[in-house]
Amino acid sequence: MMMINFINVSRPHSLGKSHTNLGTQNFFNVGVATFCRDEVTPIAAEEGLSATLTPQPSIGSYGYNSDFTPDGLEALDAEGRAILTEHSLPDGKTVVIINVYCPRADKENKERVNFKLDFYKLLQGRADMLVETGRYMYA
Repeated sequence: MMMINFINVSRPHSLGKSHTNLGTQNFFNVGVATFCRDEVTPIAAEEGLSATLTPQPSIGSYGYNSDFTPDGLEALDAEGRAILTEHSLPDGKTVVIINVYCPRADKENKERVNFKLDFYKLLQGRADMLVETGRYMYA
């Protein structure tokens, strides 16, 4: 029998406290989930693109976040839009999967447009740093 594991991050629309589940079913309003077979169960997982929501970062390679304030980084991760999982490959290397639910923004709402652009900038920085440190990465 093939087993399927999944990891999800969820945040209620009220932007309250989130939770990351490893292998338990959860229904959510905003968030992402990564499903995988037992053979490729993640060796590490992190919530968000910055380190602000991960109590014990395990994947690392956060990029150059000097353009953002700590509150700004937390706000970008507060909607549960990203989860990273790291998986072992048969050759002994690892691959990091960045699973994102990108923000939508109406052009009339400048605040959400700026949020969207900042989210993409943070995503690009994290992806670039993973590649710079020699990691395989898929987003």
